[in-house]
Amino acid sequence: PARQSVAADTAVNPAAKHDFDSALKAMLAGNDNEAERLLGQLAAKYPELSGPKANLGIVYLRSGRLAEAERVVTQAIKQHPNNATYYNLLGIIDRTAGKFAEARKAYEAALLLDANYAYAHLNIAILYDLYLHDGNKALQHYQRYQALSPKEDTQVAKWIIDLQQRMKKTERRTSG
Repeated sequence: PARQSVAADTAVNPAAKHDFDSALKAMLAGNDNEAERLLGQLAAKYPELSGPKANLGIVYLRSGRLAEAERVVTQAIKQHPNNATYYNLLGIIDRTAGKFAEARKAYEAALLLDANYAYAHLNIAILYDLYLHDGNKALQHYQRYQALSPKEDTQVAKWIIDLQQRMKKTERRTSG
């Protein structure tokens, strides 16, 4: 869940916060039907809040409802255009939908808002590595993600080694 989403909304009343926390608990428990119900109610009752919309986008994404996910996350971005988390989420939705140019733009927007947002670096690295086939940019972002992480991500460390090896093989083929 995008827990920090609620922080973007000012003056959240206690009842809305309580309901939002209940929705997050449902999401964390894997009860997406309940989370969708609660978040939908929150979004309808408090249309000025962006957090319920962003988290509803996560629920829709997890169930493969990409158009709905994009719609609600775009609404959240319109309400809070300076929230890097929302742009990162939009990038994940776009990447999942196969819209790689749009995903890159969304991740770049997240990084423009917060150059130290580790997960945006990770997600754009994955995009560059697996979908756009730009090893140099992927490596740069994987390494930045590692530098920003509180402890080394061992899986990403393996990806970095694999990417470096693939890049060396490509270099040898093109220069030899």
